[in-house]
Amino acid sequence: MVPIESMFRLLVFTILLASVKFSTTEQFDVDEQISDVNPNDGTIQKYVEEQSKGWIEQGDQRQPKVNVKLELTKLNISHAWDSSWPTKTRQLGSVSAVSFDNNGNVVVFHRGDHVWDGSSFNYDNVYLPRSKGPIAANAIIAFNRKTGEVSYEWGNGMFYMPHGLTVDHENNVWVTDVALHQVMKFSANNRTKPELILGTAFQPGNSLKKFCKPTAVACLPDGDFFISDGYCNARIIKYSRTGERILSWGQNSFSGHAFDHAPRNFFAIPHALTLATDLGLLCVADRENGRVQCFHTDNGTFHSQYHSGIVGDRLFSVAYAPINGGQLYVVNGPLLGHSADNAVLGFVIHMQSNKVIAKFGPNDGVFENPHDIIVTPDGNEIYVAQYAPNIAFKFMSKTPATSNAIKTFPNNSALKPSVTLDNNTMTSSETSELETTATDAQASQQILFIIGLFISFICITLFAVWVIRRRKLDSRNRRRHAWDFPTVKTDFKLGNLLERKRGFEKLDQEASDEEPNSSTNALLSSAQFA
Repeated sequence: MVPIESMFRLLVFTILLASVKFSTTEQFDVDEQISDVNPNDGTIQKYVEEQSKGWIEQGDQRQPKVNVKLELTKLNISHAWDSSWPTKTRQLGSVSAVSFDNNGNVVVFHRGDHVWDGSSFNYDNVYLPRSKGPIAANAIIAFNRKTGEVSYEWGNGMFYMPHGLTVDHENNVWVTDVALHQVMKFSANNRTKPELILGTAFQPGNSLKKFCKPTAVACLPDGDFFISDGYCNARIIKYSRTGERILSWGQNSFSGHAFDHAPRNFFAIPHALTLATDLGLLCVADRENGRVQCFHTDNGTFHSQYHSGIVGDRLFSVAYAPINGGQLYVVNGPLLGHSADNAVLGFVIHMQSNKVIAKFGPNDGVFENPHDIIVTPDGNEIYVAQYAPNIAFKFMSKTPATSNAIKTFPNNSALKPSVTLDNNTMTSSETSELETTATDAQASQQILFIIGLFISFICITLFAVWVIRRRKLDSRNRRRHAWDFPTVKTDFKLGNLLERKRGFEKLDQEASDEEPNSSTNALLSSAQFA
């Protein structure tokens, strides 16, 4: 007879398979506790290989086989450009960043008469035209969201090469300067002297006290904050409210090992940050990998990633709006040295479905060099900073959303929205289905899976009965069959089915201040200056 123990094993395995299936189909349940990788240990090569393989096995869509031009024509244009905003009386330099203050003004960070080009830095990432002095004009200008007139301005004689700017929930202003290799915090009551400075002026490094071209800051409601560092180091660092380092993660996919698809926790310029506080996530614009990676804000572990062949392989900035289950707003950039079908546009990504659902651009056309993006919590207004030509864009939703999104700025000003989109920005065939498709499809899949399990079990049982009856009939014959002889029993251990691989160790938080030799300068020199 067929051993009952074998049937029991099969039943247990089927039940476990079902439980795993259901746990992975829950909304946003894509968490994988991937710890930080120590760049100095001997597991880095194995880590890269395993993560790259895992990415492909899980359905890598970094280069989907789609007709990009055709797919772009299918996307609805969600927002229209307001060409009258801001006032034309104020000339801007290269606009590198944009944020909201607590009064709803749009705050831009621009470079005045300073330009980042091939002569700005040497191969050691040291800023060369230091003798030119800081930017003489006010580098920070706030515009009224409605009228476009200047509300206030400040920051003359302070900055050399502005990059990122964020206004937090307390109206503190955080900036990054890639020439100074510093991050500065200006309190709401004092815009003339930084309350906090991190990094050493004009000294690039990779240590506890030094950055190398830091790019952006994101602040949590409790005062903790994140820094993306940046062009050279490709790491994310979390700090306490007082500036004490809590944790760090990230590796540079420009250096060390070559692979077609960058694994998780690897960055090719972490260029911008946005917080999805309602989801407990920090999302990073992984620029040269053309994707957004999202991580848990409490411990920095990987949560999810978003990439589309429609967007392309360069993604400059990301913002978030808490509508329709979470939407990301992103801007891409021109491909270097390639003739591609990808257009330089803004895109809206629906996080639950991981689909691009809309597009936008000036005059329903394309950008040239967009650099940063923000969006209002209801998704109705989008602002884009462009560094060449020097423009700050305002876009208004063609079909204003009426949702349960958080609408007050003081508690959400630190949330930089990303390519998101409400139902009205989707293609006509998807508009009425977005809200119901995810839940209905999930329920249908679960029901079908359960039915399939029961049918499979019944078939297996019937087959076992048939085998038993056949063996009884055959036993009357003189010839003996191999399966008539007893088999060797083995111990069944349920724990063997539950065995999982162990994660990696976290990065050493007490690393020395000694700076390693950079091996990425030649590779980084090919990246566009931004």
